[in-house]
Amino acid sequence: MEADQKKMKEWSKEALACYLDEVKEVGEKNAPSFYNQSDLSRVKECDLMIIGINPGMGCPYSDWSEKNNITSDFLYYGNPCFKGKSNEVVISELFGKYDKDKNIRGWDLIKKMYSILEKAGKGDVLKHLDKFVMSNMIFFGTLKEKFIPNGINKIKCAKQTLNLIEILKPKVILLLGKECRNLFNTVAETKMAAITPDNSVFYCFYNNCHVISIYHTAYFRYYTNENRNIVGKIIGNALDNSLKKISEEEWDSYLAENVKIKAIDLNTKQTLKEKVESGEKLKETELFKVFKAKINPSSSDSCALFYRGKLLNYEFYTKINESKKYVNSKDTIAIDFLIEGGEYIIRVGTRKNDPNKTREIALAIDGEFRPGNTDVTASYWHVHARNNLSTSNDEMVRIVNELLSKVKAYRDKEYPLK
Repeated sequence: MEADQKKMKEWSKEALACYLDEVKEVGEKNAPSFYNQSDLSRVKECDLMIIGINPGMGCPYSDWSEKNNITSDFLYYGNPCFKGKSNEVVISELFGKYDKDKNIRGWDLIKKMYSILEKAGKGDVLKHLDKFVMSNMIFFGTLKEKFIPNGINKIKCAKQTLNLIEILKPKVILLLGKECRNLFNTVAETKMAAITPDNSVFYCFYNNCHVISIYHTAYFRYYTNENRNIVGKIIGNALDNSLKKISEEEWDSYLAENVKIKAIDLNTKQTLKEKVESGEKLKETELFKVFKAKINPSSSDSCALFYRGKLLNYEFYTKINESKKYVNSKDTIAIDFLIEGGEYIIRVGTRKNDPNKTREIALAIDGEFRPGNTDVTASYWHVHARNNLSTSNDEMVRIVNELLSKVKAYRDKEYPLK
């Protein structure tokens, strides 16, 4: 759908008034400078809209060189650094360009996003300023989001971005980082669901747009080649399927077919949880059929076994409610199953990722703490066991049942039902 330039100019005027009100509220010496990213006058039909929490550069509003040059179209024309430049020059500045006169480094975000999108052959969307938009949930620029002054109404600011989404109607909205996702969920009144095993990618369908949340590219060091492949393919699949929500089952099927991650059939999770809680030993068929699902065993890339976008896991609740029953909380103890480099990894931790509590659990069940130190398992997890994929199913079941028994004993001793 062609972008409505008239509505975007009206949006610019209204959003500007909102931001100037916030500057007035906290004072020019306290308020940061602000700006939108993309020049909306160049946009014809938006395929991809990338949204961060807020710009990572700014200065006090009182020192801002642009404050006396602001017109009602200021946010419409985007980042002042693009002003008066052709599409070709803007693209060269975004991607970086080397010549004998000037070495333009480019924007790290764009170059990293290109490497991700190219996994699905979609990198060139970033080179079309008429189809690609960058923006933020909040336009005030600070080194980090937490430095935005407390007096500024973040919800009010973020609603201006939602108004822009309403006008642009992008095929795919890509949210960078947890803070961005949380604020979007709040103002859009949505609840995004994890669709990858490590909960690194979330998805929802909002206002006929696919909304995908990923780790911020500032944490690109955590993106393995396999991570980039998964994220790129997910974004590519959304770009190829507009105007229809992609269900959990469809994501399962897509990931199984395209990135070798299989959705595994299992009995209801509640039934299994009840058996674990009771201490009843589980049969091989009840272990989510994990040990028959040797996913891409020859690959050195890491991957995880999952169902409905969740790591295959068992959990022991530690919080006790008023009815004297265990209930879920961030202190829940988790046992997860993953595959990396031709091995099963069985790990133990807490949902709060508390290294001190994990160490305590590890010492109780294994006598030592073996922190994870690979791309697939972080240092705040305890690696209980690593076993070759050729290990028999019977042996793996024995190992898991023994671990479940130890963790349950620890939980019952440390958090007894009175």
